[in-house]
Amino acid sequence: MRPWTALFLIPFSITLNAASSKIPDKNPFRNPALSSLGASTKASQVKIVFSGNVTGMRESCGCALNPKGGLERRYNYLKNEGLLSAERDNALLLDFGNLLFKTPAYEKGGDKESFANAEAMVEGTNFFNMTAVNLGIMDRTLAPEKLSQLWAKSKFSWLASNIIPPGRFAASFRRRVPVNLRSGKVVLFGLSSFDDKLKEYGWTFEKPEEALKKELADLPADVFPIVLSDVEMSELLPLAKTVKRPVLFLGARESGGWDRPIEVGGALLVHLRQQGQDWGVFKFSLPTKAKSGWYNPSDSEDLARRWDDLVTEAHTVRGLASSNQRNVEVEKIEAQIKEMLTIAPQPNDIAFAFETIEMNAAFDGENVVSKFMK
Repeated sequence: MRPWTALFLIPFSITLNAASSKIPDKNPFRNPALSSLGASTKASQVKIVFSGNVTGMRESCGCALNPKGGLERRYNYLKNEGLLSAERDNALLLDFGNLLFKTPAYEKGGDKESFANAEAMVEGTNFFNMTAVNLGIMDRTLAPEKLSQLWAKSKFSWLASNIIPPGRFAASFRRRVPVNLRSGKVVLFGLSSFDDKLKEYGWTFEKPEEALKKELADLPADVFPIVLSDVEMSELLPLAKTVKRPVLFLGARESGGWDRPIEVGGALLVHLRQQGQDWGVFKFSLPTKAKSGWYNPSDSEDLARRWDDLVTEAHTVRGLASSNQRNVEVEKIEAQIKEMLTIAPQPNDIAFAFETIEMNAAFDGENVVSKFMK
């Protein structure tokens, strides 16, 4: 169902009728497409548990309200969910970057302490059996020679699709990580931000949009791309607009995040609200054919009520006397109709669900990573 556009050059009375008559007879958020979306979600659902911007937080943040974070809490959550094993059933465990250090640069004399903390982060995270971790701007705080000691201890894959460390250190990273799941094939990419230390330390940098275009160019249609991103939102949004197929972007440089996933063309951007203190849990149905967009079935009831309210308002406006007020109301209804029709579910949409999990809800005492907390 396509959005419609009213013609404002015709007599106003006709415009008013258009505002009412152009509303579809059936609520687009209560239709058979929702049933097919829900069924496909249950049949082929992939579960992604992801974090990002952890910035070396080994322990809980210690907040008076809603204390979160820490290796122990993360370990216990994954254990309770049955996700500690590397052999996960149709699930991925990912981090979109900035795992190791609290800041992109340390003053002279602070290297030793920061390295020791990052070392504990790596050794503790090894117990999670991460599928992949994106190399963020704060994961390369120190010189490559120093960082290589951390990379050597990592039992998880470091993703770096658009940056390459100098010389022999390049072997520590992977440009892409393919994963075969029960529901189908996915491939992981990692995009990272640029900073001046890249040149200083001899890294090779490729613009994120160029790297992603290159990676997607030869990707088969039956392989679904997932991008772990440390790129700033000002660069990430224009980049997402360039993709010509459904792509899932997880994360951004910003620490605050946004409340809901953002759909940009064929891409869906998902982030966390709290800096390094929540797990994000994203579930979706892998595409099996060409898809037009994304849709969260759990939003349907709220959207359906909004649509019914809009219809009621349209009938109310029809009864108003001719006036400037009616002009304003008609324009407002037209704008809302267009907006809601663009997000109405279609049979070939990708169904998804997203929530965040507070770490304090999963802490139940010491575990195998507790020794890395001090």
